[in-house]
Amino acid sequence: MALILLLEDEFDQAVLFQEYLVRAGHEVRISTGAREAMEYLRAEAHDLIITDLFVRDRDQVLPDGGLRLIGSIRRLWKPEGCATPADVPILVVTGALNGPSKEYFMDQAVAIGADLALQKPVSPEELAGALSRLLPDVARE
Repeated sequence: MALILLLEDEFDQAVLFQEYLVRAGHEVRISTGAREAMEYLRAEAHDLIITDLFVRDRDQVLPDGGLRLIGSIRRLWKPEGCATPADVPILVVTGALNGPSKEYFMDQAVAIGADLALQKPVSPEELAGALSRLLPDVARE
């Protein structure tokens, strides 16, 4: 079992991911923004982060999404006093973009520290494969 932090601003998507992850035997904490996610990560050691790249409020993209979270963890994270290590695996799942820019932002997420990026919708098989890759010790339990 892994403790997974899910940053997802769309309620329906968060519920779908949570249901799948819980059925797979994991515990899930859900946050709707990077600031809230950082509080969870400081308080308790997480085994994996799954994050959307962008969060929205009334169709406006906010700066409190996955790109900020990934950058904060990989570049600014101070391990003293934080329960989650800076090398925690990060999976990006995004569907906010279409066209050529989607590839760019997914590449940027990996460039700043995400371990893997998937385009929504993510099938249960794709998610299971990503979990096996990012949590190999948990997958063998």
